[in-house]
Amino acid sequence: MKSVSIMELITPESVKSFARKNYNTYVAHCEARKLKPMLFHEFLKNYAV
Repeated sequence: MKSVSIMELITPESVKSFARKNYNTYVAHCEARKLKPMLFHEFLKNYAV
């Protein structure tokens, strides 16, 4: 049986998808409090592969 590293499972696409879901939650939070959310490309800088 071959072991699989977690880093082999994490792709740039999966990170971006996860970040997008979190960003949507963040935007909803900001809108509820009448705050201005940061842009997605700025938010994405918090995620690294």
